[in-house]
Amino acid sequence: MQDFRDFAADSLRTILKLQRNKYNHDTVMQAPHIKAMLRQFALKMLPDLEKNIISIEQFIEDLPEKSRIAWHELHRLAPQHELLK
Repeated sequence: MQDFRDFAADSLRTILKLQRNKYNHDTVMQAPHIKAMLRQFALKMLPDLEKNIISIEQFIEDLPEKSRIAWHELHRLAPQHELLK
């Protein structure tokens, strides 16, 4: 994780500076920009990972029926829920 923090240091500092009311050192990893950078970093560092990643749609489709129904119900009732981000 330290390798990623080194890789994203400029972006982390920028987000902490410009969005200081929204993010702090403990929460900055939840910023959408940082999450995207982490995915890019992981794919760069672990090239075989890309072959094994499936889309969220495929993941949901592969769930057992009961879980799939619960997922869709959550999406319908609380589209901004943390699990859906």
